[in-house]
Amino acid sequence: MLGLPYVFKSAGWVGGFCVTLSLCLVTWRTSYYIGRELNGDPRPLHLFDNASQKSPHGQHANDPAIITRMRKPINGFPGIAREALGDAGSIILSSILYFELFSCLSIFFVSLGDHLHLLFPSVSETRHMTTVAGLLIIPSALLRTPKLLSYLSMVGTIATVLVVSAVVLSALIVFVRTAESSGISDLGGDREYVVYSADGLSLALGLVAYCFSGHALVPSIYQ
Repeated sequence: MLGLPYVFKSAGWVGGFCVTLSLCLVTWRTSYYIGRELNGDPRPLHLFDNASQKSPHGQHANDPAIITRMRKPINGFPGIAREALGDAGSIILSSILYFELFSCLSIFFVSLGDHLHLLFPSVSETRHMTTVAGLLIIPSALLRTPKLLSYLSMVGTIATVLVVSAVVLSALIVFVRTAESSGISDLGGDREYVVYSADGLSLALGLVAYCFSGHALVPSIYQ
């Protein structure tokens, strides 16, 4: 949410819009194809009865009134890779997924260290990262079941609400102060708006691609 406005600042309104729209279309279409693979059939999910969800050739396969799937349903990306490329493909894709998760954790640790160092400069970035990593490992080790770990997701939800509230509150404070000091008619000021900047396209593409990198969650949402 905080990165997308910077996309338009870097690439301009035209460049930012084109990059965002392109990644939106790619994300939508690829998610659609992933859903078809998970369903085991390109037709909509509601066409199939409960019995046909168990097997593509179940006891109702010879009944013309019952629509059965072309293939059995799949639960995740390793299953898709196994159906398409065999066991070797499943192992390779699983390795890539785990490496991606590990890389995301590393990115977050570095980001936390940088931001905490700005708040508490007396403590080094390395110590911040080490401390945060230790604190995050403790609840993971104690709360071993997915049901208990799911309660930790509330922290992310609360953080998102706080970020949005902080942005809205900051905008309101600036609006009120500017209106009181120079009048509402001067709120626009002499700001410079970038229409298009080719130099910022690569940065904009990277930021938007990161914002739309949620395909790993598609199987969970589908289930």
